[in-house]
Amino acid sequence: MERAWEKLWRPTKGPRRFVTHMEDHIIGTIVLDDLCFVFKGKERGLSSIEIKQTIPTQDFKPPEDIKNAFFSAMEGRPYKLPPLSLPKLKPFKARVLNAIRSIPFGSTLTYKDVATYIGNPNAARAVGQVMALNPIPIFFP
Repeated sequence: MERAWEKLWRPTKGPRRFVTHMEDHIIGTIVLDDLCFVFKGKERGLSSIEIKQTIPTQDFKPPEDIKNAFFSAMEGRPYKLPPLSLPKLKPFKARVLNAIRSIPFGSTLTYKDVATYIGNPNAARAVGQVMALNPIPIFFP
């Protein structure tokens, strides 16, 4: 069995290099019907949500603030965003995610609308790319 520190060493062409970031770990799971929402993160907070159709064999109870925000978001009620541990975001991606957080519940905007809102009306495809790679779609819909 591989030890945790051994995962940090990655083979490359040439000398080995040490990867200084730690991978996210599961901080909780919630099962609704036949879907499993897997919450991953670090000590600082939530970094991603994976949606799987396989139910895990081990149950991880998520922290209470993440659980409350999750159920409020799923029911369309306002919620307090739980602590996040997102990688350093580039300014454009941060502006897009902040813009979509300000969209009221039940409202929709096109990617072009979001691009115009953040001051770059020709960036609709780039907004779509940010949304396609959105690590937390429940909280950044």
